[in-house]
Amino acid sequence: MPTKLLLVLILLCLNLATNLYNLSGAFAGTADYVRIGLNVALLVGLLRGQEWARVLAKVTAVLTLVAGAILLLQALSLGGAAFVIPQLGIFLYGMITLALVYGVFLLWCMNQADVQEWLMSRTMRD
Repeated sequence: MPTKLLLVLILLCLNLATNLYNLSGAFAGTADYVRIGLNVALLVGLLRGQEWARVLAKVTAVLTLVAGAILLLQALSLGGAAFVIPQLGIFLYGMITLALVYGVFLLWCMNQADVQEWLMSRTMRD
């Protein structure tokens, strides 16, 4: 397994943990369940080395980037009010950073030749 893909799996687990944390909030909705479902399917697909997981990873990366951009716009609109409760502001900016880093890295990684070859070889072997 390429090192890049291993790092993607670690970032995927962190993203899944934050999505599961969002379910504990009062504003948990259908979108949280969809994100969790996509992330679990992606995790299983990548661990099994399925080629379809690469396409799902690209879709997940784009959706994560859109969600991160929306969170960033919300945080910027709040301005200093985001830090009225310091832990909330730090958590918000941490979520934004994780979403943007994860989305960009996932999209980049899935377009790398060694990752494509590894997934293809695992698919052909099964």
